[in-house]
Amino acid sequence: SKILGRHTIEQLARGDTIPMLDIVQRHHDVPFYSGDTTDKWDVLDILERSGVTYIVQNALLRRGVKDPSVYFRGYIEGTQAIVEAAIAAGVRKLIYTSSAGIIFDSTDIMNVNEWVPYLEKPFAMYNDSKAQGEKVMLEANGKDGLLTIALCPAGVFGPKDSQIAGSGSLFDCTYDGNIMRTILFAGGGLVPPPSYPSATNGQAFLITDGEPLYILDITGLYDEHGQRLSGPKVQSAYERLGGATRV
Repeated sequence: SKILGRHTIEQLARGDTIPMLDIVQRHHDVPFYSGDTTDKWDVLDILERSGVTYIVQNALLRRGVKDPSVYFRGYIEGTQAIVEAAIAAGVRKLIYTSSAGIIFDSTDIMNVNEWVPYLEKPFAMYNDSKAQGEKVMLEANGKDGLLTIALCPAGVFGPKDSQIAGSGSLFDCTYDGNIMRTILFAGGGLVPPPSYPSATNGQAFLITDGEPLYILDITGLYDEHGQRLSGPKVQSAYERLGGATRV
């Protein structure tokens, strides 16, 4: 993800080396590795060369591609490849950025929580592929010492976002900085038992700002603040990391 991926790197750069795996190098201030995330051996080679022990997977494929099989290759086969490579490389923590869209059925939904099941009839192939990728990630929790967690933000926006549009419906969005804070919290909560009885390992959590807005209202904020736009504070995402989960 061009937006969230960059923000992740900026926030994690706290004295540690933060390598980036992508197909295009947009920045030159961090170690960069070009590779195919759907190729287990390609990913494993990069993990071994970089010495990574903690992965944040922010892979993003644009909606509306002509060949929807791209989603399944990227989000399902790609996630499986990353999981297998992570286990082989001895990686201990893996955070998967999923999407709240995996439970969207094209109707207005309110007060959704992690107990809402996956859709039996997915609304779109994009959503289904994200859901299947999330399942792969969560089922990998505990395998050979790997701890996993999935975060499901809704309507990501932020200063580096250039695409905002929508209808007159209220939408619970998520400022990218808040997602990043939640990633930091989640990483700290991935602790192997029995040293700490973590309730976050192998779970998925919905992430929003808790302040439903009209999409056009967000556009107005951009007009008013431009690149200085700051997001609402996280209201409950971290508090829920020790509790609710989707079944």
